[in-house]
Amino acid sequence: DGNGDGNVSREEWLLFNKSQPLLLFPAYQMQEALRSKIIGTGWWQAMQEKRTAQFRQQNIFEILEQMNDEDNEKRDQMYR
Repeated sequence: DGNGDGNVSREEWLLFNKSQPLLLFPAYQMQEALRSKIIGTGWWQAMQEKRTAQFRQQNIFEILEQMNDEDNEKRDQMYR
């Protein structure tokens, strides 16, 4: 929570992940272990390919930024 409001916004999450990528590495390792044990890596790979086709090779940071931009646009429209 960078601004002390008690919430972590998408922007704060993006900044944190960009500045501290190694902190999430254990979570990534756990994700990979779970994928291999649950349904199998082939199924997860197929789902990832579907997401990739849907989001056109955007990485998670770009997707979250796009979501944030869309949320900001909706908020701006509410106050017009």
